[in-house]
Parts: sequence; C-alpha cells; structure tokens
Amino acid sequence: GAANVMAYDPVVDPEALIASGIEPVPVLADLMARADIISVHAPLTPATRGLLGEKEFARVKPGSFFVNTARFGIAAEEPLLAALRDGRLAAAAFDHFENEFLSPEHPLASMGNVVLTPHIGGSTIETIENHTLTIAQGIHDVLEGKIPGSVVNPEVL
Repeated sequence: GAANVMAYDPVVDPEALIASGIEPVPVLADLMARADIISVHAPLTPATRGLLGEKEFARVKPGSFFVNTARFGIAAEEPLLAALRDGRLAAAAFDHFENEFLSPEHPLASMGNVVLTPHIGGSTIETIENHTLTIAQGIHDVLEGKIPGSVVNPEVL
C-alpha cells in the first residue's frame, strides 16, 4: 500500500503540508509514537539541540527505524542509545556525529542495529548529476519567466 507521510514542523504552515499530501502532527512525541520510520531533517540550532529527548524516545513506536541525516545533536544521545539497546528502535542510521568523526569506542560503533556512513555518503555520481540537472532546469525556468519546480515556497517570490 501507499505510505502515509506525517511531519512535525513548527515553522511550515500545516496547510502547506496538507496540500503536499503530508499529515501535520503538532506534537513531536505523538509523531514518534505513530511513525514506522522517523527521518530527521532540521538544522542544529539552540532550539533544535536535544529536540528529540527522553519524552520523545519514551513514546517511540516499538520496532520503528530512526534515520538522522541532519545533525547528531538534534537527538539527545542517552535516550536514543536506550531506545536502540532495549529494542524500541529496531535500527538507526546516521551520517553525522557530534565531533564529525565517531570514536571507535562510541557505543553506536559496536551496535549491530546501527548503520554509520560518512557525512558525504550521499555524494554519489548520481546525486551530483541530479543536482546539476535540477540547477540547470531551475536556471532555464527562471530565464523563461517561470518559477522553478524545486521552489517549495513560491508565495515569497
């Protein structure tokens, strides 16, 4: 069946999410309790550091997966490790760490349910080609007087 996509985003207008086929969830812990796959896409700021903490990981759906390709500090480390150790999280994947390089002694380095990649893990030939084509198409669209299809907030233009 089709996937149901939910999002917690205190910045984006919920109506914009709905228009994109995304169900807005106003409470982050509620999203964690319902999601099969939790994927983090946020900048690390004072407001987002530790955003996913004890309360959120206590409510995580058993057997769910956690993917953080944003910044490591968004998830509080101890509640995250506890959820991985006790199986509430089936697995997790990371491509960024607090100090960029993860020490071999770090608990994540020896967990069988964790995938670690370098932060450049997405820098494949295909990604570079797709970025190049998207940029070229955007330039073409602007020169034609059109709004590029990749613009997510055209109302500000």
